Amino acid sequence: MRATLLALFAAAAFVAVDRFRDMDRTHTVRVETRTEHSESSESWNWQGNIAAGGTLEIRAISGSIRVEPASGSQVEVTAEKSGSDLANVRIAVVQHADGVTICAVYQGEDDDCGRGGDHTNVHGDVPEVDFVARVPAGVGLRAASVSGDVTASGLTAPVEVNSVSGDVSVEDARGNVTAHSVSGDVSLQRVDGRDVSAQTVSGDVDFSGPIRAGGSYQLKTLSGDLSVSPDGALDARISVSTFSGELDSDFPVTLTRSGGESHGRRFQFTTGRGNAQLALESFSGTIFLREGGAGAANRAQP
Repeated sequence: MRATLLALFAAAAFVAVDRFRDMDRTHTVRVETRTEHSESSESWNWQGNIAAGGTLEIRAISGSIRVEPASGSQVEVTAEKSGSDLANVRIAVVQHADGVTICAVYQGEDDDCGRGGDHTNVHGDVPEVDFVARVPAGVGLRAASVSGDVTASGLTAPVEVNSVSGDVSVEDARGNVTAHSVSGDVSLQRVDGRDVSAQTVSGDVDFSGPIRAGGSYQLKTLSGDLSVSPDGALDARISVSTFSGELDSDFPVTLTRSGGESHGRRFQFTTGRGNAQLALESFSGTIFLREGGAGAANRAQP
C-alpha cells in the first residue's frame, strides 16, 4: 500500500558537516616516494600497518578521496598531485597510537596534521591532490575533502566521510557510518550499521540497507530529495519532517498519539515492532520510503 502524505512545516536549517575533534598532535613522519610524469603531475605513495580497531584518517583540501578494501594486511595510500606549482604542496603522515593521519599540506598553511586537526586556511588556486587508499578488514576510516568527492566501499569498521563541496558515497559497508556534505549528494548503498547519519545542505540523500533493532538512523537534506530503501523488515519508530515537500511511502502510515502524535507540522508513526529509530527530514524535497530495493531509482517517478 502506498500512502502519500503532504506535510508543510517550518524546519530549522542544519549544519551538515561536523568539524573534526581537536586532539593533540604527535610526531610527523613524511614518506614521499615520487614518480614525476610531467611538469604538471606527481605521484606519492605510503604503506604501513594499522591494527584492527585503529583508524586511517585522510584530509584533502582540493581533490578527491577514494577508499576500498586492501588485499593484504597493510594500509596502502597513493596520491596524485596535479596542477601548477606542485612544490607548494606536500603530503604529511602522522602516526599515533590508534592509527595514522595523512594530509595534503600547502605552503604557507599551518602544519596541523594531527588527529582531528583543521587545516583549511588556504587561499587562491592550489594544486589538486587525489587520494586512493586500500584498507584491511577491521580498520576504520575518517576522510574529508574541502573540494572533492569522497567515496568508500567494502569497509568493515566505522566510517566517517565528509565533503564541503562534493558528493559523498559509501557502499557495501559493515559498521557505523557518518556521511555529510554541504554542497553535494550523499549516497549510502548496502550499508549495514546500527548508527547511521547522512546529511547534506544542498543535494539528495539515498540510503539502502537493513534497519537493525536498537539502531539509530538520521537522514537529512535541506534542499533535495531523500530516498530510503530498507533491506528486509522495517521495524521502526519513524519521524518525518518537511517544509514544502511530501512523504511518499510504500508502507502503511498511521499517525499515533503519545510519542507518535503529530506535533504541528511534524509527525511520527511506527512500522512493525518499532524497535529502531528512523529520522527523515527534507526541507523542500520529497521523502521516499520504499520497499524491497526500489531505492533511489524511484525518486524521479511522479
